[in-house]
Amino acid sequence: MRILVVFSMLLLATIHLAANYAVYYDCTPDYKTSVLISNLSDEKAYFRVTVYDSNGQRLWKETYNKPPYSSVFIDLSQVVNRSESSWGLVLVQCDQLLHAMVLYREEEGTLLNSNHIIEPLNFSEDAKYYWYSAGYVNAEESQPALILVNPNDKTIDVAVWIYDEAGQLVKDLEGEIEPFAAAYVNLIKYVQQGSGVVDIRSTLPILLAVEHYDDGLLWNINNIVDWYTTTSW
Repeated sequence: MRILVVFSMLLLATIHLAANYAVYYDCTPDYKTSVLISNLSDEKAYFRVTVYDSNGQRLWKETYNKPPYSSVFIDLSQVVNRSESSWGLVLVQCDQLLHAMVLYREEEGTLLNSNHIIEPLNFSEDAKYYWYSAGYVNAEESQPALILVNPNDKTIDVAVWIYDEAGQLVKDLEGEIEPFAAAYVNLIKYVQQGSGVVDIRSTLPILLAVEHYDDGLLWNINNIVDWYTTTSW
């Protein structure tokens, strides 16, 4: 019993000091998401996986202990109650190097696409703001949308600037995102045709997911965790 208690305390301490890997998922009634998490270190990896809905409510969590270079496959559609709010953040916390592959599927099983996440969220001590960007092309076969996910235990302030191809500001948005929650920005609402770039400012690191639709059907999702710069002002 004493050994078990000590092991549990060490496991909790390890997770508390862990890096955070953030993955976007969609387990709404029309879609499924699976995640393959692999230990890339030469030591055992203790990590915790937590799934939140779009409102930041925790849906599921599990802790794993995996040998070097082993993997665990998680079909999220089998562990969360699927609803219209079952999309948002998968948070993986670990003090070892991990690789996460995420698979996005339609309800009947057709693979939409996959992403590979190899970097944890990057914090900067000197940063007041973190800056992200995503290009967009709004055409008949590609209607874009953005999801801003807060993987932090604090509420964040975000600002979004949408520019057209000529550099003209089309729309600016700002607001708050609560801990572990997500915000959906439908670019089609502001840009009917054409291309451009979206500039995003956040008070803490975020996960930015970019979705593309064709005639209302989702066909591609990308995860972005890298900020392009930070500012102290």
